[in-house]
Amino acid sequence: MQIARTEISEKKTSGRNYWKAQAKAAAASSKNLVLTRKKTKVEDYYGILRAIGAGKSLPGEIISETEVSWLTAMQCLRTLETNGLINTIVDPETEKRFSKLTEKGFAFLDEIVRLEKPKLKEIV
Repeated sequence: MQIARTEISEKKTSGRNYWKAQAKAAAASSKNLVLTRKKTKVEDYYGILRAIGAGKSLPGEIISETEVSWLTAMQCLRTLETNGLINTIVDPETEKRFSKLTEKGFAFLDEIVRLEKPKLKEIV
């Protein structure tokens, strides 16, 4: 079974949009596809920060861990570096880029995890 990623609005749709969504779901169903919700940018940034915090430092490792596109990952990495949450180091011999969390990045990730814990307790 393949998974098709498409944006499904969580708001109630009406009129023409409702029927478009129904047609998409029917088409996907006939092809044995499962419609999933598209990740938000915040989820992309959070996933990349978690991957780097878990020791993934090469862009390919980060992409395979987070399942985001190359372009999205590069844009997120540039933004995270601009905001001081990660440092990107280039190895002079191999010219490979390695990403590491800064102190600000670790503090930010810790704060997110701290805020997420109550939500996890509610689910369990």
